Amino acid sequence: LDSWGGVIKQACLQGFVYFGPDLGREVTFVRLEQWLSGFKRLYHPEDPTAAVLARAELFARYLSGYGPATVQDFCFWSGLPTKMGGEAPEAIGG
Repeated sequence: LDSWGGVIKQACLQGFVYFGPDLGREVTFVRLEQWLSGFKRLYHPEDPTAAVLARAELFARYLSGYGPATVQDFCFWSGLPTKMGGEAPEAIGG
């Protein structure tokens, strides 16, 4: 975290801010809760139990669009490590 860019990167990685619309050559960042009306966060980034449920929801939605598929397919598509993605089927009942 050697610069402001490092601070913003950490906030993005933790799910607190996201890239917003460009303003000419300027990059903007937004909090989705404030920018999109009706936005509902599936989990708080610092709650590991809720994070498993959010990954399970993502997996269920992935299967509805791309299934049948394997956990490895889901992990490749989502960019999740196999260990994290592998928890999703159990969380949705297999």
